[in-house]
Amino acid sequence: MRRLRRAEQLPNLSTLDEMTQLNMVPDGDPLSIAKPLDDYISLLDSLRDGVVQKNVTDVPQDTQERANNLKSAGYFLDSSVMGICRLIPEMQLKQPFTHPVIDQWLKQGEGNKLHLRLNLAQVYKRMEESIQASREPLHENTYALVIAVEYPRDPKVSEPGARWITDIQSQRAALRAAETASVLALYLRALGFSARAHSATSSDIDLNKVSVAAGVGQIDKDNKISNPFMGRRFGLAAVTTDLELACDQPLTGQTIADRFNSKGLAWWLGYGSTKNAWNRELFRRRDFKDSLYPMEKSKRVDEPTSFIDHERIPRVPKSTEFFVRMAFGDLGDSPQQASVDGFSVRKHPFGRALSSTLNGFAIL
Repeated sequence: MRRLRRAEQLPNLSTLDEMTQLNMVPDGDPLSIAKPLDDYISLLDSLRDGVVQKNVTDVPQDTQERANNLKSAGYFLDSSVMGICRLIPEMQLKQPFTHPVIDQWLKQGEGNKLHLRLNLAQVYKRMEESIQASREPLHENTYALVIAVEYPRDPKVSEPGARWITDIQSQRAALRAAETASVLALYLRALGFSARAHSATSSDIDLNKVSVAAGVGQIDKDNKISNPFMGRRFGLAAVTTDLELACDQPLTGQTIADRFNSKGLAWWLGYGSTKNAWNRELFRRRDFKDSLYPMEKSKRVDEPTSFIDHERIPRVPKSTEFFVRMAFGDLGDSPQQASVDGFSVRKHPFGRALSSTLNGFAIL
């Protein structure tokens, strides 16, 4: 993406149709995986905002270094393309929308599931705070971090398991982008900055417009969003925040020389990029069920070739594991209280953001 030519001025965003809410279960096929995807994204949407850490963490003064930190985290979580822009009033939706079943998670209650190291009451409290915060205006948020996730190849009709993953490319990409947006928003709030995630099913901003402003996509001849490498085959999410960030310039029309620079010899040889003309499409020659790597060609044996002294390596019961014993109170009241809500030493706010998001999935 850095090889593409950029514009100094923002293009006319009014030519784009206003973003509409994505339907996560388009055909109601009971054998489709779309319904579970809908459950996951609705849970993420219920956690997209929340309480901001009172004490602001020391962060680099260099806005470019801040932007690099957030982009690195997003790419670590398998985002395809990321960009940053200033948020202007034109980018906000006239009618913001939220996932229709968000409030049902709160009505569901804690249930009877036993979680030794997880306080579900705390998860529901955080969810309630998040839903309440997400209904407030975006006055403080002035920057948007845009996340694009590319579609893999379309499933072949003849390959095993194709039916339940067919015709849900936009839903899959929307979920993957929403996962990253939710984690990064929580990460920013843990640092002491206001942040809200926006997905294809719950958003206050037009994801198409911010993607153009952030240089993730551009307006094509049909007034649709496209990317020079991914075409229209990608899903979007975003994080709005009050943390000042270095912005990316929007893309502009590419000349023949620009196309050669971006997709020329370096693109075909794989120079300067992890993606190139040969490996950019995952599963191009393999069925999805076979995984990315040809493990079926690896030699297998009935017994492990490494010696295992079974008599001297006892099988330890799960009940003797110290995390479990701590939760049951075997180590005393103080360690038991410390184990509530999965409390442990979190060495980095990003790790806290990841673990807190995973805790939310315990509801499913």
